[in-house]
Amino acid sequence: SKNYTVGAALNYHIHSGDGSSGSSAAAVSGVLKGYRFNVFQQTESSVRFRGAEQPDINLLSMQIDSVVNEHFYIPVQVGVAYNEYLGYPGYGEILAGLGLQKSLGDNKRFQAFGQLLIGANVHGAILKTGIGFNYGLNDRWAVYGLAGQTLAGLGSNREKFKSNHLGLGLSYRFSLPSW
Repeated sequence: SKNYTVGAALNYHIHSGDGSSGSSAAAVSGVLKGYRFNVFQQTESSVRFRGAEQPDINLLSMQIDSVVNEHFYIPVQVGVAYNEYLGYPGYGEILAGLGLQKSLGDNKRFQAFGQLLIGANVHGAILKTGIGFNYGLNDRWAVYGLAGQTLAGLGSNREKFKSNHLGLGLSYRFSLPSW
């Protein structure tokens, strides 16, 4: 048997600037676009539905942050409960919004942030506020923490759903080429 192989390749080299600035903003504003992928356990506590107290809701949540610049990002979050809620086998949320973050600065370990998300849950429109932190373990991985409040059913005379939430998990930072 005789086999002939012919191939071709196209290479594209990614550069994030001249390399002299060394700041994270240069990497974000160059050819590369920054992202964070967050996976965290989120607990909705002090849950109230139509004025009555409900048990805590435990969610496994994922959020991807698209970094706009060193101070702003766009978060998209999905959370799915793994315990029952109002007699149903689960509960879910899908949200998107805007986040404001502190610059990493010189230490590149601690970064505080605040975010405002809107979306939907089983009660309709939802508003979720939060403040939190990323504590860098290295240049890619960080511990992710979040605290805030969730409100849903805001179109009525009183809130249909209200809770406080706490989240703790891991964050992975990465970049992708942007064209």
